[in-house]
Amino acid sequence: LGQMGMPMATNILKKGFALRVFDINKNSVNSLVELGATGCKDPKEVAIGADFVITMLPNGKLVNNVVFGTDGFISSLSKEALYIDMSTINPYESDEIRKGVEALGKQMMECPVGRTSADAITGTLLLLAGGTKAQIEKAHDVLMCMGNQIIDADGPGMGIRLKIVNNFMSIALNSLSAEAAVLCESMGL
Repeated sequence: LGQMGMPMATNILKKGFALRVFDINKNSVNSLVELGATGCKDPKEVAIGADFVITMLPNGKLVNNVVFGTDGFISSLSKEALYIDMSTINPYESDEIRKGVEALGKQMMECPVGRTSADAITGTLLLLAGGTKAQIEKAHDVLMCMGNQIIDADGPGMGIRLKIVNNFMSIALNSLSAEAAVLCESMGL
């Protein structure tokens, strides 16, 4: 429930979905409780009876811990529920987490986001969906609370890979733009 997760969760609430939340930052949880969410004591409690569990975390180690750790949600996630990881993490870590989830007979897709924190606030994120056609269709309505465009990346594991390529292109373009600005300045333009 950080810079991206907080507005994403807020938009889910605004669209009328019931929402249970957990974060180590109790202030973030309390802010969403004031908007109508239910605060939970740990990730395990979040997943009880949920149709979807969504994570948005800064690295793969944290994602793995929230899924499989001592208080991780995997034991309370039903086989009918869909776990959606929206974090930008190493694709190989994402693959291993998905394999672990699927080995327990449960469902996972990844759907990292493109655009900015301002788009998270307005609900206009680009959604890079890496899952089966059925998973993407099942998640459509909840995903569209947070974004305005879903890109089907063509299968499990492909959403996070597309996100890494997108990040690489953005970084390369930023570097090129900076070098062009320096060149212009040096030529007096």
